[in-house]
Amino acid sequence: MSRTQLSSLTFTIDGHTDARGSEAFNLELSNRRADAAVAYLETLGVPMSRLTAKGFGETSPRVDDPLAAINRRVEAKIRLEQSCGTRITLCPTPPTTRQPRP
Repeated sequence: MSRTQLSSLTFTIDGHTDARGSEAFNLELSNRRADAAVAYLETLGVPMSRLTAKGFGETSPRVDDPLAAINRRVEAKIRLEQSCGTRITLCPTPPTTRQPRP
């Protein structure tokens, strides 16, 4: 994707952690993760007005095991606005639910 294409998109960046550490530490860590992703997108030409970062700490694990490494992640969502004003959010499929290719 080109820098021009990136600069026209709107991103929501969500930071997450596993359950190691205190809730306060994990919330701060997840905010730092989201902020780091926002800073990177900014270097690619995405304006700050099109970037939103939020940390969720350990509150949204991807899998049942609260200490699993997969819970330590950053998720980027791209909001697309069609001419009619409809918003569509694209999210990656969690690795645990991907189907093998035939």
